[in-house]
Amino acid sequence: MNRNHLVLILSRFKLSRLKQNPQKVYGGLLHTMWRIETTTGVYAIKQLSTDIDLKNKNIVDNYNLTEEIARRFIDKGISGISAIKASGQYLLISSGVGFLVYPWVDAKMLDRDAISLRHAIKIAEFLSKDASH
Repeated sequence: MNRNHLVLILSRFKLSRLKQNPQKVYGGLLHTMWRIETTTGVYAIKQLSTDIDLKNKNIVDNYNLTEEIARRFIDKGISGISAIKASGQYLLISSGVGFLVYPWVDAKMLDRDAISLRHAIKIAEFLSKDASH
């Protein structure tokens, strides 16, 4: 993420001013994550891999759709996180590089066994209600 990207992200998502320099977050496999602290809060910036063809409208639409689905789950009371939407889009593309901005969450990865049948049923109920409209 270069300085121009950062300025655009701060402006587009109305994140105000940086309180400190962005910190790279290690552990991802494909994308690069950054932690930024601004005067409005703390955020995670996902910088998409340059291997992603962001000139392909279907790929861009799928990123936006994925975040919209996450937003709808959250709105129905299912715990989750969704990127912040700005100017009608979740995905910001600048100079061929894609960015998603999330509220920062201090969290730990769940053990595979932490997901129960109860969770699956709740998701299925939500999907069946949404499909019937």
